[in-house]
Parts: sequence; C-alpha cells; structure tokens
Amino acid sequence: MHNQKLQCGIVILNYNDFETTSQLLEQIRDYEAFNDIVVVDNHSTDGSYYRLLRYESEKIKIIQAPENGGYSKGNNIGIRYLLNDTEDDIICISNSDVEFDEKFVKRILWQFEKRPSYAILTGLQVTPQGEIAGHPFWKEYPAAEWICSELAALLSIHFFKKKENKDLYVTNKLNSGRTFFQTGAVEGSLFFIRTDDLVKAGLLDEGVWIYYEEDILSKKMEKAGKKIGVDSAVKYIHYGSKTTDKVFSNMTKINHRFRSSIYFFNHYQSDNLVLQTLNYVIRCMIWVKETISMYLQKRRIVKFSGK
Repeated sequence: MHNQKLQCGIVILNYNDFETTSQLLEQIRDYEAFNDIVVVDNHSTDGSYYRLLRYESEKIKIIQAPENGGYSKGNNIGIRYLLNDTEDDIICISNSDVEFDEKFVKRILWQFEKRPSYAILTGLQVTPQGEIAGHPFWKEYPAAEWICSELAALLSIHFFKKKENKDLYVTNKLNSGRTFFQTGAVEGSLFFIRTDDLVKAGLLDEGVWIYYEEDILSKKMEKAGKKIGVDSAVKYIHYGSKTTDKVFSNMTKINHRFRSSIYFFNHYQSDNLVLQTLNYVIRCMIWVKETISMYLQKRRIVKFSGK
C-alpha cells in the first residue's frame, strides 16, 4: 500500500476564506502523496489571492479566476491546469474546510490501484466531534422515485423523506460488515477521481453554480459504466460549509438550490416533458415552503431577541 504508483494532484477552491485555505495548505504542503497542489481563488474580494501567493512554489500553484463562476467552473480552472501541466493520474477535489492525514490519501490511491472499474473514491466523512456526517454518500434515485421523494419532502411525510432514506442507506452500508463499498454519489467536500474518467465526462458541469454537482457527476459516471466507492476504513473531517455560510444568505442558497435542482433533473434525470413539468411544479412549491419557513424563523429570532 505504501509503494505509490499513481500520481495525484489536488485542487482547492478558495473564496474570501484565506484563513481556512491556509490551514489546509499548511497541513498538506509536505504530503509526498500529492505531486501537485493547485489553489483556485474564485475571484475573492478580500485580497485572499495576494495573501495566498506566499505559498506558491514548485509544488503549489495559486491561480486567480477571472470571475466567481461557482463551484464547478472554479474547480475546472484548477483541473485544466493539472491536465495541461502535469501527468497526474488522479485528481482530488477538496473544500478548504476539511482535515485529513497523508495515510488517508495513500489508502485511497491504493484502492484505485486495486479497483480499475472505480472512477471516484473517498473515505468516510465525519464531523469535528468524530460523528458520521449527515449524508456523506447516498443512493441515486431514478426520475419517478426522485419526484415521489421530493413530493414526500414537500408534504413532510417523514418516512419517505430523502434525508431519512439517505440516513438509513448510510447506516445499512456501514453495518454491512465491509469497509469498502460501492455507492451512488459522494459528498463534494473531498473526493478523488481518475483523470481519464474526468476528461471523458467533460469535466465538472458548469451549468450549475452550486448544489447538485455530486449528483450530476454520479450520473455522468453511471452513463460511462464507472463506479463510485467509499473506503470507510479511513476518515476525513469536514467542518461544514464554512465558505457557503459566510458568503451566501439563506435566500440566495434557496434560490441556487431551486435552479440547480431543475437543471439536474432536466439534463440528467429525464427528458420526459411530463416528468420535467411535474418536477418543476413540486420544486416551485418547495421553494415557497422554504422561503416562508426562512422568514418565519427570522421573525422568531427577532421576537426572541426583543428587537
């Protein structure tokens, strides 16, 4: 496992979060398992790019995006750099708000060597308290089941809600007695993908700004006959949407989820106009429900604080 054959590069996306990104760079800069480290500053407005330049070296490249085009577009800038300037076999896509040791990376690369049919691999995502994250991986739904699940979530039918299905799915996988298993999709906070498979998939889909990137990539791998796996023998800590919470208001996140969900369904789930229309109507109703819930929550907070 320690005789690493595959070369690996990592892409880290930064936006107005120099402190978190620098902490990760300090942690991984000397990892021999990474041949290349690329940080893409997604056109930060707080001077992050210039502060990050202090880390640039033969191994570490700092790139400034011409605009903030979202998760996929920003990561694709780093991916294209690795494709053009390195010979890396594996590319790691990482949030800045994660923590993992070098044994984690070497274990994943070892799994890639053993399992040529797998395009995407990662370890088990845990919270800073060491608990299993809410939905570190999940099953992908066919179109009709996806709509039923969205409708159930809208009506608050808890037994059928996707989140609870995901929790049960995760529990069953982790209790299966196997440390390695195939899954439908994995969290985008930290995963590794074969360079060849990523190129054949056309890189990350820039049609979404944020949200549903993992589901889209899963569908691309499924179409190509490639597998996605989790090695639960190794874990990484995800501190949880630090940049997203810092940058986006709740309303902005609701709007992005709505747009990305429609894009994902129409482009990757079904080309059936009836199903697309039904999904659109349900998603509109979910948007209304989430918006009302957000404003009611704000009113409760204001009332409680006495303002």
